[in-house]
Amino acid sequence: MILKSLAAIMAGHPFRGKIKEDLNGNGLVIQIKDLPSAGDKLNWQRLLKTNVASRTKVNWLKTGDVIVPSRGKNIFATSIQSEPSNLVVSPHFFIIRLQSQLVLPEFIAWQINQSQIQQYLKKSAEGSLQVSIRKSVFENMELTVPPKDIQYKLIEMNALVLKEQKLFEALIANRKSEITQVSNNILSQYKDHQ
Repeated sequence: MILKSLAAIMAGHPFRGKIKEDLNGNGLVIQIKDLPSAGDKLNWQRLLKTNVASRTKVNWLKTGDVIVPSRGKNIFATSIQSEPSNLVVSPHFFIIRLQSQLVLPEFIAWQINQSQIQQYLKKSAEGSLQVSIRKSVFENMELTVPPKDIQYKLIEMNALVLKEQKLFEALIANRKSEITQVSNNILSQYKDHQ
């Protein structure tokens, strides 16, 4: 199935110029710099508070939306599962808002982040210094949609893999710290004898 048969794809909020912090503003904005690395959750405390204005109705993010940057090196999708009210994304994002009960937002985000779709996005990217993806590329993205119980299983398996990855990374960091400490102790003993 192509993505546009399952969802509406919209551009982020059309800010004019640089997005300015406004502590009395009416909303929060997710920018490309705020994106988590694969598998991490969005850090709500880091988001910029600003005044979100529009000539028409503001397209606030909703639970279940999937956001994907339209430019940059890493075109990874993030599923919005819970969010503060009054949240928008900068214009350098696409919002995928599902309109089908056949698919879970977490599954769409997971599938976009898989190597097959990532290769499709890289081949379709335009530009050399600032790589960008056109809206039509996302709309015509070919997805596989298994039954929902399979989608849930794949999402759960992915969550377990990410959990294991974080544990291994913590173990490696701990081991490096131990080795550094032992090495420093050994070297300091020889330094004292010179």
